[in-house]
Amino acid sequence: MLNYTRKMLLLAVTSLLLLVNQAFAVPVDVAFIDTPECDPLFIPDNGVHEIGDFSVFPAGEQLGSQDLGSTSQSPCLTSADDPSIPNMVVDIRNLSGIAWEEVWYVADSATTISNVDGEANQLPFSPLQEAFRIDNDIKDPLGVNHPLIFESMTADGIWEIGVSWQFIFGLHQPVGSTGQRTQLNWRWQCLSRCRHP
Repeated sequence: MLNYTRKMLLLAVTSLLLLVNQAFAVPVDVAFIDTPECDPLFIPDNGVHEIGDFSVFPAGEQLGSQDLGSTSQSPCLTSADDPSIPNMVVDIRNLSGIAWEEVWYVADSATTISNVDGEANQLPFSPLQEAFRIDNDIKDPLGVNHPLIFESMTADGIWEIGVSWQFIFGLHQPVGSTGQRTQLNWRWQCLSRCRHP
């Protein structure tokens, strides 16, 4: 089973929804590059914020997550997704007190994914790691990588306060693997441009 004591990197951009408590999200800098695998990767270069797992991060910077098991569904039709390796479905719940308009997953060095949009990491951490935007065909109708498969409220691609999202990781087997499913390492962060009302 997956090891949730490890971390995953998650990036998000604050939405323009309603008047929300901007909580205590702290600005961070991020670097990214686009790669040709799935969709173009773009992450804003200013006003970016970090959030993470509720057991580690302070109030106003929290999310919850759980493994929902495997799926044969592929999130990116143009990727080198090996059908013999089951992909994974993850549920994340927004506990931050902020609605996020764009969200990205960024792997750490021990996790390899097949639905890659590019590479990213929070500065000054390096190297850049595989990343993808968590979106659907409503939010990105021209894209080919749509890992977001369920929203517990309005299906509009906005991660509202208290809302759960379910999305797919396209998994690759690590080099030298013994046949075990890839272990995901969790380091959650959300990157956002705050727009104060």
